[in-house]
Amino acid sequence: MPDMAVHLEEQQDPAKQEALRKRNIAFRLNLLFFATFILFSVLVVNLAYLQFVRHDEMKARETSMSSFSTLIAPIRGNIFDRNEYPLAYTESTQSLFFRFEPGQDKDYIVDLAKRVADVFATYGDPDAKPITAEEVIRRMDVGFDLDKKPTKQPGLISRPRRIKEGLSQREIAYFLEHKDEMRGLEITEESIRKYDPNTIAVQLIGYLREFSTASNQTASYLERYRQPNAEYLPDEYVGFDGLELMYQDVLRGKIGRKTYPINAQGRIVGQVEIEYPEKGNNLILSIDKDVQLAAEQAIEEHLEWLRSPEGKKYNEKGTEAVAGYAVAMEVATGHVVAMASIPDYDPNVWRGGISQEEYAEIQWRIANGAIRERYADLPDEERGRHPTSLVPPGSSLKPLSVLIGLNEGLITPTERYHDTGVFVYGRDQSRVRNAGGRGYGSLNATSAIRHSSNTFMAAMIGNRLYMSSKYDNPLDVWDSYMKQFGLGVTTGSGLPGESAGDPYYYKTAETSSKQA
Repeated sequence: MPDMAVHLEEQQDPAKQEALRKRNIAFRLNLLFFATFILFSVLVVNLAYLQFVRHDEMKARETSMSSFSTLIAPIRGNIFDRNEYPLAYTESTQSLFFRFEPGQDKDYIVDLAKRVADVFATYGDPDAKPITAEEVIRRMDVGFDLDKKPTKQPGLISRPRRIKEGLSQREIAYFLEHKDEMRGLEITEESIRKYDPNTIAVQLIGYLREFSTASNQTASYLERYRQPNAEYLPDEYVGFDGLELMYQDVLRGKIGRKTYPINAQGRIVGQVEIEYPEKGNNLILSIDKDVQLAAEQAIEEHLEWLRSPEGKKYNEKGTEAVAGYAVAMEVATGHVVAMASIPDYDPNVWRGGISQEEYAEIQWRIANGAIRERYADLPDEERGRHPTSLVPPGSSLKPLSVLIGLNEGLITPTERYHDTGVFVYGRDQSRVRNAGGRGYGSLNATSAIRHSSNTFMAAMIGNRLYMSSKYDNPLDVWDSYMKQFGLGVTTGSGLPGESAGDPYYYKTAETSSKQA
């Protein structure tokens, strides 16, 4: 009982009860402060983690939600001949763009389109094709026409739309002076590709087309434009063939960027930030303009001569020739100083888009027949009756044939052969004849080349190579020499679409015999 009395006494003691209550409050406050400290520490750690560890990720997410970037195409580098004569060059131009801004209703946009068309008509080039208000609002891509009737679904609201390139100085002055009245218009510097009007080596140099066109092609050499990370403007002109394509990355330069702040509706709400593009590098070729023009002129004059009465006396079939190709190289260096493919065309036709009629007119002249197969520029009903640019080497192969014979020990330099004008071989008595069936009598290797004797090459080299027992497959021996002289293989130039040629002798062996 005494213990219980003491306990009751403590419970009834007000001073002790107050002390106990204060201890409980202090404990709870300490617990609260400790919990707050823990929570605050966790918050600080998380903030530090986001700030230092995930900074780039958060910044990118913030940018994607609050801004929109458009690319600025760089000024393309120029292409010169070996003496720095410009063959393809870029000229700067000022282009007019439209972009959506808050407060632009349909009435304002229609009035703006009409006013822009009036400016073009008043201050633009009087010799240029006029751009109507209907065309202006179509290029503005707003989703309706001048009557405010719906058209096609517009593209991204935040993407500027090109209305016109190549503004005149008077047009530029007017738009800059009235920019506060014509909200949504901006002038941007762009570049236009031009080619020498003398059409110098046009197939070798190549041409440009819009990225939106290039990226939709299936050709393997245009695969770079189909990559998901390719940063190009849809209407940016890119290399589509020739050196323009081969050196696309060198000539293009570095892309620029405009970053616009936008709201949740995708409308621009602030000042643009600009990262300026860097101009592309220039390209100096081994091509010599004067040699190139001489080669092109020589082909054109020879084609004209073949069609003349005098040419018909020499070769009647030559009167139907419509194309010619030539490559000139420096013997000491291997540099190509001319590469001609005739007929050619004016590649400036690609600038600003090409109509179906214009393409139909040049489609058989675009390919470089000096490095790939090209069909004759003739009507469809006649084209199949003419050879392509891929033809057998003919008598130009005779010096190489003699070299094979000498190197393989099939003939000697002084060995004689009696040329009767015909050589008979095989079980079926197949025949090889000289041109016109003419016999040249006693020949050695040198005189056989001089007279272009088909029978000497067949009897003394081809047939002996076939009959020799030291070769498992004489065609492989022949083919190895062809490839050493660059026949049946690409040159290694890297030019897009280059053909390795056609080792037709393997097909002949399958359809006839190895001896043939």
